[in-house]
Amino acid sequence: HRCQTHAQLIHHKHFRMLGQCPADWTEWLGPDEAAALQASLNLATESSDGVRREITRPGADGGAVRLWDTRFVTLAPAELGVDGDRGQVLVVASDVTEQRAAAQARFDAAIAQREMLVKEVHHRIKNNLQGVAGLLQQASARRPEVSTILSEAVSQVQAIAQVHGLQVGSGGPLQLAGLLSAIAGSVQRTFGHAIVVDAGGEVQARWLLPEIESIPV
Repeated sequence: HRCQTHAQLIHHKHFRMLGQCPADWTEWLGPDEAAALQASLNLATESSDGVRREITRPGADGGAVRLWDTRFVTLAPAELGVDGDRGQVLVVASDVTEQRAAAQARFDAAIAQREMLVKEVHHRIKNNLQGVAGLLQQASARRPEVSTILSEAVSQVQAIAQVHGLQVGSGGPLQLAGLLSAIAGSVQRTFGHAIVVDAGGEVQARWLLPEIESIPV
């Protein structure tokens, strides 16, 4: 293939590249990039829809890496207004570095906002559950005949509140050891019994619990 590509992409004047193949551009592209470019050109000649690739290249004069949206489209001889059976491959390269960086920044901001909202929801659920547990404790004090049943319910509600409290500071799965320690502390406060949780290093590091499973546990 003979082609003329965007001078800024390779940082060399296009007249130095005319009449050459990508294999001749290893001085500017490097052998791997040249081979990848040649492969895209070959594929473009076999596809009526063309080929689209994203290419990362150093900036001019060794500047920061730039991202190029590169399209390869085969032009048939009839489209070029020439006779013969050989067409040409048109290569169009657009620098999309700033656009992609802006899109990534918007995505990161959306994720951060979602995480903040999720943490706020967990925080409010925790507070509400603790309020419910307090009401149950008051009812238990007024109704001694059902205090045993209500105390068990209080313990369960407080345990669930502890899980939501842990979710406030968590950006992913919960550590099972931390969950067990929180629940043990809740039960200890409710019944006044000392509870010791002994979790080995492997449990601390490897045993993680998805949020959907933490409440049932």
